[in-house]
Amino acid sequence: QHDANWNFILDQEGRPKMRPAQVRQRATPEGRAEGIPEGLVHMYPERCIEYTWTRREHKDEARKLIAKDRAIDR
Repeated sequence: QHDANWNFILDQEGRPKMRPAQVRQRATPEGRAEGIPEGLVHMYPERCIEYTWTRREHKDEARKLIAKDRAIDR
């Protein structure tokens, strides 16, 4: 789980809190509102750009996500 600034919410032991999400739930309006990642591009953008079988538009989207993430870290 994460807060509004995409920082992990930690449990009592200092580990990121996890919430199970069904695959079909991610595509619902509620799943989108919660920001549940929908696939490889959103969950592992670094991997997406490395794989030969991913589409160019997915790689472009992954690059944008990586750039956005790096800009936030600065």
